[in-house]
Amino acid sequence: MLRLRRDHVLNRPIAAREAFLLLAAPLLCIAQISGTVHDPSGAPVAQAAAALEFAGAQTRLTAATDPQGRFHFDRLAPGSYHLTVSHEGFETFTQDVNLGDHAVELSIALKLEPVKTCVTVSSGALRNSDPNYQALRKGQLQQVWRVNNLVLKRDAATFTFRSGSFSFLPPVLGRVAVAVFTGDGNLKLTPAFGLAARYMRTLTHAESADEDFSSLVVYFTDASFDEITRHAERVDGSPRSLQSVLESDQSAVRRRTDPAASYLETLIGDDDVPNIEAEVLAQLYNGETGGFRAFIHGKKHAGLRFILDPHGALPEMPAPEEVALLNYATAQDADGIWYLSHLVTEVAAGRASSSEDHRAIAPERYRMDVSVSDQSLRITAQCALRFRALREGVRMARFELLPDLEVSSVTFDGVSIPFIQEARHHDGSFYLQFPEKLPGNGTHEVIFNYSGGEYFKDLSQRVLWVQPLRPWYPRVDAVSRALFDMTFRVPHGMTAVSVGKLARKTRGGSQDVFEWTADAPLPPVGFHFGDYRLTQRNDPKTGYLIESYLTNPAKSMPAIAGNTISSVTAPAASSDVALTDARNSVELFEHWYGPLPYGRLGVVESLTAGSLPSLIFLPAATLGGIPVEAFQRGMKERVARVLGEALPTAASRQWWGGLIMPASFHEAWLTRGLADFSAALYNEAVGDTRSVRQHWSSSREALMRQDVYGLKVREAPPVWFGGMTDIHSTLLTPGGPVLYNFVSNNLLPRKGGFILHMLRQLMRDPQTGDRDFIAMLHDFTAAYANRSATTEDFRATVEKHMKPAMIMDRAGNMQWFFDEWVYGVDIPSYRLEYALAPDGGKVKLSGVLTQSGVSDSFRMRARVYVRLAKKTVPAVYEAIVGNGSVRFETTLPEEPKDVLLNAEDDVLAERQEVHRVKALTAH
Repeated sequence: MLRLRRDHVLNRPIAAREAFLLLAAPLLCIAQISGTVHDPSGAPVAQAAAALEFAGAQTRLTAATDPQGRFHFDRLAPGSYHLTVSHEGFETFTQDVNLGDHAVELSIALKLEPVKTCVTVSSGALRNSDPNYQALRKGQLQQVWRVNNLVLKRDAATFTFRSGSFSFLPPVLGRVAVAVFTGDGNLKLTPAFGLAARYMRTLTHAESADEDFSSLVVYFTDASFDEITRHAERVDGSPRSLQSVLESDQSAVRRRTDPAASYLETLIGDDDVPNIEAEVLAQLYNGETGGFRAFIHGKKHAGLRFILDPHGALPEMPAPEEVALLNYATAQDADGIWYLSHLVTEVAAGRASSSEDHRAIAPERYRMDVSVSDQSLRITAQCALRFRALREGVRMARFELLPDLEVSSVTFDGVSIPFIQEARHHDGSFYLQFPEKLPGNGTHEVIFNYSGGEYFKDLSQRVLWVQPLRPWYPRVDAVSRALFDMTFRVPHGMTAVSVGKLARKTRGGSQDVFEWTADAPLPPVGFHFGDYRLTQRNDPKTGYLIESYLTNPAKSMPAIAGNTISSVTAPAASSDVALTDARNSVELFEHWYGPLPYGRLGVVESLTAGSLPSLIFLPAATLGGIPVEAFQRGMKERVARVLGEALPTAASRQWWGGLIMPASFHEAWLTRGLADFSAALYNEAVGDTRSVRQHWSSSREALMRQDVYGLKVREAPPVWFGGMTDIHSTLLTPGGPVLYNFVSNNLLPRKGGFILHMLRQLMRDPQTGDRDFIAMLHDFTAAYANRSATTEDFRATVEKHMKPAMIMDRAGNMQWFFDEWVYGVDIPSYRLEYALAPDGGKVKLSGVLTQSGVSDSFRMRARVYVRLAKKTVPAVYEAIVGNGSVRFETTLPEEPKDVLLNAEDDVLAERQEVHRVKALTAH
């Protein structure tokens, strides 16, 4: 018998080792071990290294898998073996095998090896460098799976795949996350609550969605892969046709539209196009599950998108809701957001709320050093952010940043780290990848270096077009608050203006340096610069520093005439008007709303209007320079009123949008409505009663009349839905074509303003006037200062200050009012018939007040006024439910000159009729 030493055998060729095993085994006990190696998607893994060790003999056999992922070891003796299978990019598989006198067949699934972030390469190489990201971005489909009558239930949506094929991208971080389907399928979505169903009907003429589709691409972090393959059969075939569908979808969702042509393109495809692969990768890195994003090629609607994201389906809104159905079909019927809701389970349990916080991180303080070039207006900036993690295990986070602002490097706690940012014309959203998962509530610092254009546009002669709320620095979102230290370096002779207070101004070479600091927590901020002349005034009564930054009045500025941009001499803005109106606004609104913490209000002449904490931007025409020659005959008074209201409206947004932010897009009616209400309040304070009446009558007319699209704004969904159903018109502006959002710019401020005005009327007391209403608003601002508030928060504050006249049902709260005006769409009409008769030296007023055009449950109070010799006073205050009438009688001290209905615009009504009759008919 051949005898070999063990150490000698281990150094011999493979054939000798096989000979050892063969000779050591009984001649009739020859067996084998074979197997198939595949990845988590089921695709075979070729060229995997399989190694087999014979226990106790330190003998090792090796083999490589073939293109079908198969390997085998023959002529093995019975005994114990240790098998390992390895391949680059996968975790090594190990298994002990006890072999008798039979063959063993194994099926081996390899797990993807987690990527260890490398930070030793240069910063430039770290952009889009993550191989997991590239695997999602450029992966090729593997294998084909046949399905029949497969049903996937995803929250309110049901996907039925009647017949067809699936294919999947290879796994990333051990998870299959992308699938493509072609064949015959159907989507059904039933809204989780009635209001959402009625809203869907306004867009689609049906209260649920029912769409057949021929293909679908889905990105998921839930168990979809296991659920699909468990009910599918893997078949031989090429995934080429499915790969074509994937690439077509990728091309569509990765494209930035410039300029945007619809509401959804504005929301999703304008400043900050989401990177779907980065979104999925972030969920995988953060250990999050439950995500499901389907891009559906419907047979009626080819651009449907279903989104289920536990951390918010549409953070761009901003919205906390986790489920959405969109129809992304520019300029086609029913384009827009069909459905947006919290999870069905949340709605059913009564836990759905706009105050839900899905953020991964929260900013604490920004330190920014920004330089603006003289000629190109490019920004070169370094931004240091101190932030804290809000939950355990955050590894990747998205930041809002204009896609033209290209990030060159990022350091995290002093170490360069990778990031994701595609080109500006593509899905250029910015994502940061931390080197490891962050502990919950830990505080860290990250430094961004970036540069680019787009924030400023030079129209001519240093006349700049800027939208100050665009994300010019990496911000967490549009609502998070932080402290700010900002240094701006601008061409010499120019002035940089921002929020907070100017700490220092110096000269640095060819640039002037302005250092601004904000020690109160502020929502996202902006800045502007220009050839400004600064005027300041300290107001001893309010303690405020009031400033105006006005440009040279002789400067040539663009103007819009019809559909063309022309150059005209700009009206000269007046620093006296700016300072006086700003000072009056601060004093008035602090009386009505409570104090502000900023201590300063700057009024900046700009081509665009906007408001930031301690800073407002307004065109010259609203600052005392009204170009009356541009007004049409009969329009001068109305336009003058609108322009005159601009500064008080903008100033009021220091409270409504600055001090208190809307918790979500649902609250836009509240902050925009309060700003609109403030304009009428200002006219009232300066004694301009005519402008007050014109304000409310103009709002009523705008809400009732039909627009160029054939829609009455009153026919739009409830104001609680915000701008979800905006109707668009493209306007030509000095900065280029922009969308005018018809519903947002008409329905929300106008109806929102009326809602606040009606609340004021309900709370008004004959003896104390507006005391209770003012106390309510003070209470609201004190409770939610430097925070975000929901509609429910506001309603709860109103209910603390309810008056007896506000109780309209057994519940004894204000739910009835919010149901009618915030969550509802009914607008009543009224008819008053009255008669006057002598009554013992006085006059008896009898009348019948009728409400119509509403649902049976609609309830409201309406006032009847009488105009006496010296004043107009309320005479009757009646509650009416549904389409019905109430009869009333009251005694007056003298015969009135007139009897009026809702003389102070107490109720937003479509029509009001008042008729005097000789005698009332009996009922």
